[in-house]
Amino acid sequence: MKKYCIILLSFLTLPGFSTEYFVSNSGVNSNSGTINSPFKTITYAVSKIKGGDIVYVRSGIYNEQVILYKLPNTTISAYNKETVIIDGTGIDPGDGSGLVRSFSQYTQFIGLTVRNSVQYGITLDQNNAAHSVISGCTVYNCTKSGIGEWADYCTVKDCVVYNVTLDNTGGVMSVGWGCGISCHGSSSIHLTGNLIKHNIVHDIWGEGIIVAWAINCIVEDNTVYDNFSVGIYNRNSHNTLNQRNFVYTTKVMNKGSQVGLGHWNEDPAFVNQGNIFQNNIVSGCKRNIRCSWDTDGLRVINNTFVNSTYSAGVEIEDKLTNSLFANNIVVQEGNLPCISNAAGSGMVFLNNLYNKAHSNSTGAGDITGDPGFAGGNITTPDYFKLSSNSPAINKGTSGVTDDYFGNLRDIPDIGAVEYMFATGTPPVVISSFKAVILHGQLQMTFTEPKGRVTIYTSSGWPIMTKNINSTTLNIDVSRYRKGIYLVSYTNLKTETVKIVV
Repeated sequence: MKKYCIILLSFLTLPGFSTEYFVSNSGVNSNSGTINSPFKTITYAVSKIKGGDIVYVRSGIYNEQVILYKLPNTTISAYNKETVIIDGTGIDPGDGSGLVRSFSQYTQFIGLTVRNSVQYGITLDQNNAAHSVISGCTVYNCTKSGIGEWADYCTVKDCVVYNVTLDNTGGVMSVGWGCGISCHGSSSIHLTGNLIKHNIVHDIWGEGIIVAWAINCIVEDNTVYDNFSVGIYNRNSHNTLNQRNFVYTTKVMNKGSQVGLGHWNEDPAFVNQGNIFQNNIVSGCKRNIRCSWDTDGLRVINNTFVNSTYSAGVEIEDKLTNSLFANNIVVQEGNLPCISNAAGSGMVFLNNLYNKAHSNSTGAGDITGDPGFAGGNITTPDYFKLSSNSPAINKGTSGVTDDYFGNLRDIPDIGAVEYMFATGTPPVVISSFKAVILHGQLQMTFTEPKGRVTIYTSSGWPIMTKNINSTTLNIDVSRYRKGIYLVSYTNLKTETVKIVV
């Protein structure tokens, strides 16, 4: 009996078999498409490529619609970070369509500027463009939404989106406006596994970022400001992680609700469940966070909310179950209350710091007082760092392992930012000593000449103890393993600071 081994090879998208094509305003579509003989239009280049190929676009303005259809693993990229503008002036992409659009899996749009679309800017379409990436793109001046992430396991990262949803300019629409970046399924199609990371979204006449009818998505490290409706909105989603986002408002947008973080439902058949807001900083919105309507398992943990302008800084409404509000800083200067919590809301409160008294949301471990922000420019995250005398230090509960800046939490603080004393920071001054790290040396000056210094690992294991008989001490920390350490000084009392090596 003869035995056969049959090997099936597919050459559709094998790595290493891609061809690079080039497009330039100075090119001609009858050219070969090489860097020295480029095509003139992106559309023509797309008509010539196969799945897995790369189209590099040279600097210039391209007045065309770009669509990838049945071209998996295809990349369209600005060449060598040149300025590539795809302009929609005079073009109607079709109702609900992007000026740049993919119907193909594993596609990438990199470094493109898309503007002046009478519909959407860039879209990844449902059931077709899964596992695709939009990276480093700029989208502006669009009548509808900026970027639509409408397929599973897609990523939008390092993009800038502004001045879109122009059909609602001035707040002329009662409902139905668009957004800056949307991860948006439908009542019958629930998106899965999408990422929206490290984008800047502002001046949107709708929502900034929305996750709707979606499961297991992440919204992180974004800066979102001056938007008409909600900065970051979770609607009818499950297990969405919203973390390390900076959301703020500097101006009034006519008729806009201008909520910082929003969490409620519009579909009773698929209600919010298991979503998390952690390590976010929200400032100056009409409402800094609003949570309501048929929610189960919501976690609002280690955030910083400062000075809403219309109503209570934190609004908790009814129909929440198994939900937790913990380790948050809530500052509300003036006459507006820190928090509004509906009777029977279902929210549990623990270890929060409020700058003034409140009555309807108390919990174990709460603190009332000034959080002691570092200050400076309130439109930068550094403003919300803690100073060395902040009452929030070491008063949080465990659970969130890092902070807004990505620093590890050891003994957790309350709020989005963990207090850190590290190389390059000004000296920390407490009642018994002053300390600073310079050139790999921990330099300490004591108010009393006798005492004991102990350095601990972040887990509390002592690695050095030294008795002090003078007012100064230098410790070489240049060879310490990188990480967080606790420096404790004992005289009549014991005081401790964190250092980062």
